[in-house]
Amino acid sequence: MKKDNWQLRLIRLLLLLSILVSIVLTAAVFKASGSRALPNRGSDQVTTPQAFWAAQYLVNDSKGNTDLVQGISAHNLKAVNQLLNTADLANGKVTTVSTSTLDNKLKTPDTMVLRYADLVPVKYFTKISGSNLSKGFNFDYVVLPLKHGHVAQFIDSRHQTVTTVGFRSFDYAKAQRLSQHLGNEYPAEFKKLNNQLMVSLPKEIRLKTYVYRSQQGNVDQFNAQLLGTASQFTTRQIESGTEYVHKYGGQKTTYDSVHQLLTFQDHLPGAGLSSYQQRLDTAADQLKLFKQILPKVSFFESRQNGMAFDFRTYIDQVPVFYDGDQAAATVALNTKDAAITATYRLTTLGLPLPSDQQKVTLPSTDTVASQLDKAGQGSNYQQLTMAYHWQDLGDGVVELKPVWMVAGNDQHWYTLAQFLDQTHASH
Repeated sequence: MKKDNWQLRLIRLLLLLSILVSIVLTAAVFKASGSRALPNRGSDQVTTPQAFWAAQYLVNDSKGNTDLVQGISAHNLKAVNQLLNTADLANGKVTTVSTSTLDNKLKTPDTMVLRYADLVPVKYFTKISGSNLSKGFNFDYVVLPLKHGHVAQFIDSRHQTVTTVGFRSFDYAKAQRLSQHLGNEYPAEFKKLNNQLMVSLPKEIRLKTYVYRSQQGNVDQFNAQLLGTASQFTTRQIESGTEYVHKYGGQKTTYDSVHQLLTFQDHLPGAGLSSYQQRLDTAADQLKLFKQILPKVSFFESRQNGMAFDFRTYIDQVPVFYDGDQAAATVALNTKDAAITATYRLTTLGLPLPSDQQKVTLPSTDTVASQLDKAGQGSNYQQLTMAYHWQDLGDGVVELKPVWMVAGNDQHWYTLAQFLDQTHASH
């Protein structure tokens, strides 16, 4: 009898130990899945994500005349951006140049100029050969040659540096063919306004007004990518909306049903966010989770000294501004508190609808700048950009109307009319 009791106690002890091991392993799996929003990137990874395609495309003819190209087909967009992906760069030389030299570089005859919305790392786009380029560099303009034997120039307009590189391989013929049949061309110039280099339009431009069905994003679909399955997080109602907290990893999302926003919060990795590229990598990893849900979202700008990144929907190479200056996604990093906050807009564009809306004529860049100067606001803005402004027409229908947007010194964007109205209200 005593022997039987001893065996029974041993069986119970082994059963208890197996249960404890199972709980520990399950918790480890749940914690790991809760951290999926910050995947590990290899330091030598070379990618060309669509989120970092060029924002504007320009062509300089043999005389140095510059045209902005709009209405580029999806096929041609992909082909142009693949030119860099298939190139092999070598023999780089970095120089700091004057404003006039920078302007001349951008107007190099027989070239295609790709303008990026903000600084992007070259390692996202192409292979680099040669030790002098091994660390890579950032740029917001690239001047691609259309003739054999010419060099490419990667320009960082913020710091006025030009990295001149040769090619081990580059498809010149393809680049030339694309430049001749890319899309609708409009005269353009490169100008500095308030110390910001931009593509300036010397003439009016007419853009379509689009009408779309709005599409409501699924909270569960976002949470599945950010937190895992419903069994892995708790749900509760708070003042700002519905809060979902991962049981083991500590990550959480908050859903604001009034403004249709989902905010994700997590701890940052322990190290490796000292450089601009490392921080942009972390922000891009967030967007990778939703490449099927947010297929037309691209990098728009960095803010707060490279600690926050906005991603916007683009239509015909023109960014979309939602309510106010809201972006489709914003990722903010706080290295002091080791935290990441990502905010996603859940109401996005659905199917396009037929529209009889007339094209909208936007004034030239100089006209807009003149209006701001006359209103006494010549030094109170940082950037100007053409944009589509989201207007809710009701019944699930939205209108995208072409406007000029103004970036104020407060790092917020306003329509030109809103910015001028603020000016009048302050006098």
